[in-house]
Amino acid sequence: MSYQIELGDFDPDEDFVDVAGTFNDWGSPVTQLSDEDNDSVYTVTLDGFSINETIAYKFRLNGQWGGTEEFPGAGNDRFYTVQDGENVIEVWYNDEAHPGDTLVVDISSSSTVKQHHYLFYQLSITGQADSLLWTFEGGQPDTSTEVEPVVYYTEPGTYQTKVIATNEFGLADTSEITITVEEYQPPTGEKWWTQATFYEIFVRSFYDSDGDGTGDFNGITEKLDYLNDGDPETTDDLGIDAL
Repeated sequence: MSYQIELGDFDPDEDFVDVAGTFNDWGSPVTQLSDEDNDSVYTVTLDGFSINETIAYKFRLNGQWGGTEEFPGAGNDRFYTVQDGENVIEVWYNDEAHPGDTLVVDISSSSTVKQHHYLFYQLSITGQADSLLWTFEGGQPDTSTEVEPVVYYTEPGTYQTKVIATNEFGLADTSEITITVEEYQPPTGEKWWTQATFYEIFVRSFYDSDGDGTGDFNGITEKLDYLNDGDPETTDDLGIDAL
């Protein structure tokens, strides 16, 4: 709170900081932080959480929702996923913005995909993001921490994808996208290639079958089931129609 004290936005003799979140019914009862060593760093110790539990929270002044809480009126929250062992969250209380601190994320991807085909997600990040947590409804895997994850869908339907980005300053931003998985139909007719998924192979670097350090045609043959095993019910091939 040093910065807020310097600005005159916080009086240690009159004001206090509390944390409100999903774990205390958003501030009822009030969970107050304290500064026992007078270093203007306010702390609180909480327990009762489960490993991998994700909590949402934000800090307030004086236990009130009156515009001095973090991100007032914006609806944004901080997020944290509980890890095994001791969990320490260090944040900047930013009812006043941290100098130079911005975090905005936005998901981009194809809005449709055929079942049994992989979908490639990309993320636009403005500012510093130190951790990412993706959730893929109906996808395999169903979560990821990668910047550009690849997800496999086996069933047609409409699904939500969400990513939560956080940084060392305690900022968090969330982006969501809706994708539609269409039923896969094997290519038929004279123009089958207009519906097919092609895969370009560089033979020398694809797969080395004899250990001489160079990919070869036998290597391609050995990996055909990986590219497409001919069974639409399986989920361990790439679903490639043509090379």
